Amino acid sequence: MITTNLWHLDHQHDMLIELGRLTIRWAEADRLMVGILDATLENRAAAQNIVFAGSNAGQQRFNAFVETIGTSGLPQEERQSIIKHIGRLKSLYGARNALTHEPIFTDIRFDNGKLKFGARSLTRDGSSRPMDVAKIKAHIRKVDAILSDLEDIHDQMVADRHDPDDEPVSR
Repeated sequence: MITTNLWHLDHQHDMLIELGRLTIRWAEADRLMVGILDATLENRAAAQNIVFAGSNAGQQRFNAFVETIGTSGLPQEERQSIIKHIGRLKSLYGARNALTHEPIFTDIRFDNGKLKFGARSLTRDGSSRPMDVAKIKAHIRKVDAILSDLEDIHDQMVADRHDPDDEPVSR
């Protein structure tokens, strides 16, 4: 048996779907950072270590990524572009943490003679705010735009690294 609070939250399907969509986008950011670092360093293990090392949680992950890209041999324009996009992601990270880590509880209120069920999150300062599906969707749209740009950069880096003239001639 789950708690009564969880039972009610399990019925907030739209909110749960959007929180799941948000979660996979931030995981995609990690995947793209590893891919960009791998293309830059030509060392997958080092790229994974930079992004996923135990001390590189949250903002530290971005800082380690930016430091590595900033000191890499990539052309200046490419480094600046990558760092700009990561800076945009960093600016959204606080909102991401609030959406994914703040405790969520059932909001039951009496409105116009009817019981209304919703969800609220408990902030660090002890206040609460409504879990607004529209705000979650807006956050997702912002992250999507950045991820699309990072994917384009990643795909171009991979294509540049793979020179068809280097392919062995088959016999």
